[in-house]
Amino acid sequence: MMLLALTILGLALLSVPIAGPALGLHLPASSSILLTAFGAGLLTLAGTLLVLTRLYQKTKASEAFVRTGAGGVQVIRDGGCIVIPFLHELVPVSLQTIKLQVVRENEDALITLDKLRADIRAEFFVRVQADRDSILQASRSLGERMCRVSDVKDLVEDKLVSALRTAAASKSLEQLNSERDEFLAEVMKLVAGDLSSNGLVLETATI
Repeated sequence: MMLLALTILGLALLSVPIAGPALGLHLPASSSILLTAFGAGLLTLAGTLLVLTRLYQKTKASEAFVRTGAGGVQVIRDGGCIVIPFLHELVPVSLQTIKLQVVRENEDALITLDKLRADIRAEFFVRVQADRDSILQASRSLGERMCRVSDVKDLVEDKLVSALRTAAASKSLEQLNSERDEFLAEVMKLVAGDLSSNGLVLETATI
């Protein structure tokens, strides 16, 4: 609305010195120059604001983004910045919690300390920690794939499975059933360290 008003006012000021004589309105040269200068200035301001509003990118409450290119790397959270095509690249990073499900059954079942197979279904709830280093790390390791749960799972599933295998190998099948809380705590401890290299933090897990 403001841009439209500035544009109309600028055009009106520019048109007065041009259309004035045809309407019988004769202005002093100084007034014509002044009106032309003001009109041109308002049109320039309107054009600049239009470009800036089109190029300004603002984050949502549930995301951040990393801008690379001219001016170096900039991490934006709860704000925005100017993104100029061909000079900058924007990588969105979701800050929402993601549920990753891992199923190890039958031939993929985990091997316990007593060499028995244990069918396991686990759910891991992860997200990107909302600080500069984690957001930057997530953008480098995940990029735009961070917005797709299937892609995040493809990247970190091996780490989740490895943690489950390591924890299961230290307990017998009977212990897995009777000491589920201890088993879960060990899995979460192993997973938390592995996920940090991707900028992710483990909120909770269920087995």
